[in-house]
Amino acid sequence: MNKIAKTVPKAQSGADMVQQKPTVPQHLKAIYRDMVAEKASIESIIPAGMDIKRVLRVAFSQVARTPSLHRCDSRTIVDSVVMAASLGLEIGVNGLCYLVPYKGRCQFQLGYKGMIELARRSGEITTLIARAVYENDEFEYNYGLDEVLIHKPATSGRGKLTHVYAMAKLKDGGHCFDVLTREDVEKAKKSAASTNGPWSTHYDEMAKKTAIKRLFKYLPVSIEAQNVVAMDDAADRGEQVYVDTTCNDEQFVERIASAVVIEDDPEQEQEVKPLTEDSKNQGELLK
Repeated sequence: MNKIAKTVPKAQSGADMVQQKPTVPQHLKAIYRDMVAEKASIESIIPAGMDIKRVLRVAFSQVARTPSLHRCDSRTIVDSVVMAASLGLEIGVNGLCYLVPYKGRCQFQLGYKGMIELARRSGEITTLIARAVYENDEFEYNYGLDEVLIHKPATSGRGKLTHVYAMAKLKDGGHCFDVLTREDVEKAKKSAASTNGPWSTHYDEMAKKTAIKRLFKYLPVSIEAQNVVAMDDAADRGEQVYVDTTCNDEQFVERIASAVVIEDDPEQEQEVKPLTEDSKNQGELLK
Protein backbone atom coordinates (compact mmCIF):
# COMPACT_ATOMS: atom_id res chain seq x y z
CA MET A 1 0.00 0.00 0.00
CA ASN A 2 1.34 3.37 -0.99
CA LYS A 3 1.53 5.88 1.75
CA ILE A 4 0.02 9.29 1.17
CA ALA A 5 2.39 12.03 2.05
CA LYS A 6 0.83 14.85 4.01
CA THR A 7 2.02 18.39 3.64
CA VAL A 8 1.73 20.38 6.81
CA PRO A 9 1.47 24.10 6.12
CA LYS A 10 4.24 26.13 7.63
CA ALA A 11 3.14 28.16 10.59
CA GLN A 12 3.09 31.82 9.85
CA SER A 13 5.07 34.14 12.03
CA GLY A 14 3.48 37.14 13.65
CA ALA A 15 5.31 39.39 11.21
CA ASP A 16 3.92 37.46 8.22
CA MET A 17 0.40 37.70 9.56
CA VAL A 18 0.71 41.43 10.03
CA GLN A 19 1.95 41.81 6.46
CA GLN A 20 -1.02 39.85 5.09
CA LYS A 21 -3.60 41.87 7.01
CA PRO A 22 -5.41 44.18 4.57
CA THR A 23 -4.89 47.85 5.20
CA VAL A 24 -7.68 50.40 5.35
CA PRO A 25 -7.47 52.80 2.38
CA GLN A 26 -6.62 56.33 3.41
CA HIS A 27 -9.70 57.77 1.70
CA LEU A 28 -11.96 55.52 3.81
CA LYS A 29 -10.16 56.63 6.95
CA ALA A 30 -10.75 60.24 5.91
CA ILE A 31 -14.46 59.58 5.35
CA TYR A 32 -14.78 57.97 8.75
CA ARG A 33 -12.93 60.82 10.45
CA ASP A 34 -15.35 63.29 8.85
CA MET A 35 -18.30 61.24 10.15
CA VAL A 36 -16.88 61.14 13.67
CA ALA A 37 -16.24 64.89 13.56
CA GLU A 38 -20.01 65.39 13.19
CA LYS A 39 -20.95 62.76 15.78
CA ALA A 40 -22.25 65.25 18.35
CA SER A 41 -24.27 67.17 15.75
CA ILE A 42 -25.80 63.99 14.35
CA GLU A 43 -26.59 62.67 17.83
CA SER A 44 -28.45 65.89 18.63
CA ILE A 45 -30.92 65.42 15.77
CA ILE A 46 -31.56 61.66 15.69
CA PRO A 47 -34.90 60.49 17.11
CA ALA A 48 -35.04 58.95 20.57
CA GLY A 49 -34.15 55.27 20.48
CA MET A 50 -31.57 55.51 17.71
CA ASP A 51 -28.01 54.71 18.71
CA ILE A 52 -25.37 57.05 17.29
CA LYS A 53 -22.77 54.27 17.17
CA ARG A 54 -25.07 52.11 15.09
CA VAL A 55 -25.94 55.04 12.83
CA LEU A 56 -22.27 55.60 12.04
CA ARG A 57 -21.49 51.88 11.78
CA VAL A 58 -24.32 51.18 9.32
CA ALA A 59 -23.52 54.25 7.23
CA PHE A 60 -19.80 53.53 7.06
CA SER A 61 -20.46 49.88 6.24
CA GLN A 62 -22.50 50.98 3.23
CA VAL A 63 -19.73 53.30 2.09
CA ALA A 64 -17.09 50.60 2.53
CA ARG A 65 -19.09 48.15 0.39
CA THR A 66 -19.77 50.65 -2.41
CA PRO A 67 -16.57 51.48 -4.32
CA SER A 68 -18.26 54.23 -6.33
CA LEU A 69 -18.90 56.11 -3.07
CA HIS A 70 -15.19 56.07 -2.23
CA ARG A 71 -14.62 58.69 -4.91
CA CYS A 72 -17.31 61.02 -3.59
CA ASP A 73 -16.63 64.20 -1.64
CA SER A 74 -16.62 63.06 2.00
CA ARG A 75 -18.52 66.19 3.03
CA THR A 76 -21.46 65.15 0.86
CA ILE A 77 -21.37 61.66 2.39
CA VAL A 78 -21.68 63.16 5.86
CA ASP A 79 -24.51 65.43 4.66
CA SER A 80 -26.40 62.38 3.39
CA VAL A 81 -25.85 60.53 6.67
CA VAL A 82 -27.20 63.57 8.53
CA MET A 83 -30.28 63.62 6.32
CA ALA A 84 -31.02 59.94 6.95
CA ALA A 85 -30.38 60.25 10.69
CA SER A 86 -32.64 63.29 11.04
CA LEU A 87 -35.49 61.26 9.52
CA GLY A 88 -34.81 58.28 11.75
CA LEU A 89 -34.03 56.03 8.78
CA GLU A 90 -31.14 53.59 8.63
CA ILE A 91 -29.17 53.67 5.40
CA GLY A 92 -29.48 50.57 3.25
CA VAL A 93 -31.71 48.72 5.75
CA ASN A 94 -34.90 47.20 4.32
CA GLY A 95 -34.96 49.62 1.41
CA LEU A 96 -35.62 52.68 3.57
CA CYS A 97 -32.96 54.95 2.09
CA TYR A 98 -29.62 54.86 0.32
CA LEU A 99 -26.36 56.67 -0.31
CA VAL A 100 -26.15 57.40 -4.02
CA PRO A 101 -22.98 58.43 -5.91
CA TYR A 102 -23.58 61.08 -8.55
CA LYS A 103 -20.86 63.03 -10.39
CA GLY A 104 -18.37 62.86 -7.53
CA ARG A 105 -20.95 63.61 -4.86
CA CYS A 106 -22.97 61.46 -2.51
CA GLN A 107 -26.70 62.10 -2.43
CA PHE A 108 -29.38 60.94 -0.03
CA GLN A 109 -32.03 58.85 -1.77
CA LEU A 110 -35.31 57.94 -0.12
CA GLY A 111 -36.58 54.44 -0.89
CA TYR A 112 -40.28 53.84 -1.45
CA LYS A 113 -40.36 51.83 1.78
CA GLY A 114 -38.91 54.86 3.53
CA MET A 115 -41.77 56.94 2.13
CA ILE A 116 -44.24 54.44 3.54
CA GLU A 117 -42.51 54.56 6.93
CA LEU A 118 -42.69 58.36 7.06
CA ALA A 119 -46.37 58.36 6.10
CA ARG A 120 -47.29 55.84 8.79
CA ARG A 121 -45.70 57.98 11.48
CA SER A 122 -48.52 60.49 11.18
CA GLY A 123 -50.75 58.06 13.07
CA GLU A 124 -53.58 58.78 10.64
CA ILE A 125 -52.69 56.04 8.15
CA THR A 126 -53.19 52.36 8.96
CA THR A 127 -52.14 50.94 5.59
CA LEU A 128 -50.11 52.27 2.70
CA ILE A 129 -49.06 49.98 -0.14
CA ALA A 130 -47.96 50.16 -3.75
CA ARG A 131 -48.41 47.36 -6.26
CA ALA A 132 -47.59 46.69 -9.88
CA VAL A 133 -50.23 45.36 -12.30
CA TYR A 134 -49.35 43.13 -15.25
CA GLU A 135 -51.22 42.42 -18.47
CA ASN A 136 -52.56 39.00 -17.40
CA ASP A 137 -53.77 40.18 -13.98
CA GLU A 138 -57.45 40.88 -13.38
CA PHE A 139 -57.59 44.60 -12.76
CA GLU A 140 -60.43 47.10 -12.56
CA TYR A 141 -60.62 50.59 -11.14
CA ASN A 142 -62.97 53.53 -11.24
CA TYR A 143 -62.86 57.03 -9.73
CA GLY A 144 -65.86 59.05 -8.60
CA LEU A 145 -68.46 58.83 -5.86
CA ASP A 146 -68.35 55.02 -5.93
CA GLU A 147 -64.67 54.28 -6.30
CA VAL A 148 -63.60 50.77 -7.21
CA LEU A 149 -60.20 49.09 -7.05
CA ILE A 150 -59.99 45.38 -7.80
CA HIS A 151 -56.72 43.59 -8.41
CA LYS A 152 -56.34 39.82 -8.72
CA PRO A 153 -52.79 38.93 -9.79
CA ALA A 154 -52.32 36.07 -12.25
CA THR A 155 -50.73 33.05 -10.62
CA SER A 156 -48.21 32.62 -13.46
CA GLY A 157 -47.16 34.26 -16.71
CA ARG A 158 -48.29 37.71 -15.61
CA GLY A 159 -46.84 39.43 -18.68
CA LYS A 160 -45.68 43.01 -18.98
CA LEU A 161 -46.36 45.83 -16.54
CA THR A 162 -49.44 47.86 -17.49
CA HIS A 163 -50.27 49.89 -14.35
CA VAL A 164 -49.05 50.67 -10.87
CA TYR A 165 -51.13 51.95 -7.98
CA ALA A 166 -50.77 53.18 -4.42
CA MET A 167 -53.53 52.72 -1.87
CA ALA A 168 -53.93 54.04 1.67
CA LYS A 169 -56.41 53.22 4.41
CA LEU A 170 -56.97 55.94 6.98
CA LYS A 171 -57.53 55.71 10.71
CA ASP A 172 -61.02 57.19 10.39
CA GLY A 173 -62.08 54.42 8.02
CA GLY A 174 -61.57 56.36 4.82
CA HIS A 175 -59.33 55.36 1.97
CA CYS A 176 -57.75 56.76 -1.16
CA PHE A 177 -55.83 55.39 -4.10
CA ASP A 178 -54.16 56.54 -7.28
CA VAL A 179 -53.51 54.54 -10.42
CA LEU A 180 -50.81 55.21 -12.99
CA THR A 181 -50.77 53.69 -16.45
CA ARG A 182 -47.56 52.51 -18.10
CA GLU A 183 -47.68 55.74 -20.11
CA ASP A 184 -47.82 57.79 -16.88
CA VAL A 185 -44.80 55.90 -15.55
CA GLU A 186 -42.88 56.49 -18.77
CA LYS A 187 -43.54 60.23 -18.53
CA ALA A 188 -42.13 60.24 -15.00
CA LYS A 189 -39.09 58.33 -16.21
CA LYS A 190 -38.46 60.74 -19.08
CA SER A 191 -38.66 63.74 -16.75
CA ALA A 192 -35.91 62.31 -14.55
CA ALA A 193 -32.44 63.85 -14.66
CA SER A 194 -31.09 60.40 -15.49
CA THR A 195 -32.93 57.42 -16.96
CA ASN A 196 -30.08 55.14 -16.03
CA GLY A 197 -29.60 53.69 -12.54
CA PRO A 198 -32.84 52.63 -10.86
CA TRP A 199 -35.02 53.27 -13.89
CA SER A 200 -32.99 50.81 -15.93
CA THR A 201 -32.35 48.20 -13.23
CA HIS A 202 -35.36 48.48 -10.88
CA TYR A 203 -38.11 49.76 -13.15
CA ASP A 204 -41.04 48.21 -11.26
CA GLU A 205 -39.83 49.52 -7.91
CA MET A 206 -39.36 53.01 -9.32
CA ALA A 207 -42.85 52.82 -10.81
CA LYS A 208 -44.28 51.97 -7.36
CA LYS A 209 -42.34 54.82 -5.83
CA THR A 210 -43.79 57.19 -8.42
CA ALA A 211 -47.31 56.07 -7.48
CA ILE A 212 -46.70 56.63 -3.77
CA LYS A 213 -45.22 60.07 -4.40
CA ARG A 214 -48.33 61.08 -6.36
CA LEU A 215 -50.65 59.76 -3.66
CA PHE A 216 -48.85 61.71 -0.94
CA LYS A 217 -50.61 64.94 -1.89
CA TYR A 218 -53.90 63.40 -0.71
CA LEU A 219 -52.61 61.92 2.56
CA PRO A 220 -52.72 63.39 6.08
CA VAL A 221 -48.96 63.19 6.53
CA SER A 222 -46.59 65.43 8.47
CA ILE A 223 -44.89 68.46 7.00
CA GLU A 224 -41.64 66.55 7.43
CA ALA A 225 -42.88 63.75 5.17
CA GLN A 226 -44.23 66.21 2.60
CA ASN A 227 -40.92 68.04 2.49
CA VAL A 228 -38.93 64.86 2.06
CA VAL A 229 -41.11 63.80 -0.87
CA ALA A 230 -40.73 67.28 -2.35
CA MET A 231 -36.96 66.82 -2.09
CA ASP A 232 -37.25 63.50 -3.87
CA ASP A 233 -39.31 65.09 -6.65
CA ALA A 234 -36.63 67.74 -7.11
CA ALA A 235 -34.10 64.96 -7.65
CA ASP A 236 -35.42 64.56 -11.16
CA ARG A 237 -34.38 68.14 -11.89
CA GLY A 238 -30.79 67.41 -10.92
CA GLU A 239 -30.72 69.79 -7.97
CA GLN A 240 -28.51 69.23 -4.92
CA VAL A 241 -28.83 69.46 -1.15
CA TYR A 242 -26.31 70.71 1.36
CA VAL A 243 -26.94 70.11 5.04
CA ASP A 244 -25.26 72.29 7.65
CA THR A 245 -25.08 70.36 10.93
CA THR A 246 -23.80 73.42 12.79
CA CYS A 247 -27.13 75.26 12.63
CA ASN A 248 -29.68 75.14 15.46
CA ASP A 249 -32.78 72.95 15.42
CA GLU A 250 -35.07 75.60 13.90
CA GLN A 251 -32.56 76.44 11.19
CA PHE A 252 -32.04 72.76 10.48
CA VAL A 253 -35.77 72.20 9.93
CA GLU A 254 -35.81 75.15 7.54
CA ARG A 255 -32.85 73.73 5.62
CA ILE A 256 -34.55 70.35 5.34
CA ALA A 257 -37.77 71.99 4.18
CA SER A 258 -36.06 73.83 1.35
CA ALA A 259 -33.49 71.20 0.42
CA VAL A 260 -33.41 69.19 -2.79
CA VAL A 261 -31.50 66.05 -3.77
CA ILE A 262 -30.29 64.08 -6.75
CA GLU A 263 -31.55 60.56 -7.43
CA ASP A 264 -29.54 58.38 -9.74
CA ASP A 265 -28.32 54.98 -8.60
CA PRO A 266 -30.33 51.75 -8.14
CA GLU A 267 -32.29 51.04 -5.02
CA GLN A 268 -30.75 47.78 -3.91
CA GLU A 269 -33.33 45.88 -1.90
CA GLN A 270 -31.02 44.39 0.68
CA GLU A 271 -30.44 44.56 4.38
CA VAL A 272 -27.14 45.51 5.89
CA LYS A 273 -25.01 42.37 6.15
CA PRO A 274 -22.00 41.71 8.39
CA LEU A 275 -18.73 42.88 6.96
CA THR A 276 -16.85 40.30 4.90
CA GLU A 277 -13.36 39.12 5.78
CA ASP A 278 -11.94 41.56 3.24
CA SER A 279 -13.69 44.50 4.81
CA LYS A 280 -13.42 43.58 8.49
CA ASN A 281 -10.38 45.75 8.82
CA GLN A 282 -12.48 48.68 7.63
CA GLY A 283 -15.01 47.85 10.31
CA GLU A 284 -12.29 48.07 12.96
CA LEU A 285 -12.44 51.83 12.51
CA LEU A 286 -15.92 51.84 13.98
CA LYS A 287 -15.05 50.20 17.26
